[in-house]
Amino acid sequence: MRRLKYVVFYILMLTLLMSGCSKNTEFNITPPISTLAPEQINLMEGDFSLKIISPLDGQVFSSQIIEVKGETLPRAVVTINDLIILSDDDGNFEVKLTVSEGLNLIVIEASNAEGDSLIAQLTVDVDLER
Repeated sequence: MRRLKYVVFYILMLTLLMSGCSKNTEFNITPPISTLAPEQINLMEGDFSLKIISPLDGQVFSSQIIEVKGETLPRAVVTINDLIILSDDDGNFEVKLTVSEGLNLIVIEASNAEGDSLIAQLTVDVDLER
């Protein structure tokens, strides 16, 4: 939902600029502020599941080092962006990830022994001045 609001905002801005406004036209428009709480991701396909405990989708951080934690099948291969790890014997995984300032896309993929996979995508925002 939050991403949709930003897409609408930028489409509005492009429409205004393309409608003949000069470069010197001043706009007093601010991006929409979401009142929705960050969301936890929970995927399931049969007995295979992927739950992202942290970070939450849309969460804002004041540090570039964030902790990615989740649950899936025991001993599953988990890929977090380009980092490959194994979940423990209980299916838990945890890793510290360094991200850039601003918006960051985090892609988490869990794969089972049969080759099936579940993929979660979430966005976090790093604001170092916060």
